Amino acid sequence: MKNSTTLARKPNRIKVLLTVAMWCATVGYLMYHWSQLTGPVPIHFDAAGQPDSYGDKSSIYILVLIGIAATVLVAWLSHKPQWANLPYKLAAEHKPLAYQELTTTLLIVNILITALLCFMTISIINITLGFWSATPMVIVYVLLAMIVCLLLVKTFTLRKYKSNGQT
Repeated sequence: MKNSTTLARKPNRIKVLLTVAMWCATVGYLMYHWSQLTGPVPIHFDAAGQPDSYGDKSSIYILVLIGIAATVLVAWLSHKPQWANLPYKLAAEHKPLAYQELTTTLLIVNILITALLCFMTISIINITLGFWSATPMVIVYVLLAMIVCLLLVKTFTLRKYKSNGQT
């Protein structure tokens, strides 16, 4: 029979594979449309989703590379939950459970960050090609809110694992 550590790793692998799949799909979409991207591409958007700054089409690769690097970094950090900067000290007997929750949280945040950066990359392509006139910012705002809320909620819910004697 598989132990609980092995069973906990499978959903984590699925979360990592989901981020890999999102980046593969985004890079594939970019490569498919690369030759159609002529002239400057939007590189910055105002709060309404309208492009307000433009750059060379190679700047899309900078966004993709930064996004992939961030995805890899967060996935790697999910293997080091003890490095988390929590506002309280964890009780030694609760650390394994707390670290498992932290790992899951980091991987979910990784999925949300990847979704946000992939969406922005696809938005740049679609606006440049004339498929969209602006980025649907509601998606950006919802993803950002989900990231912030998840991190805040988890910071407070992990308090159940703090050392006795701390407030």
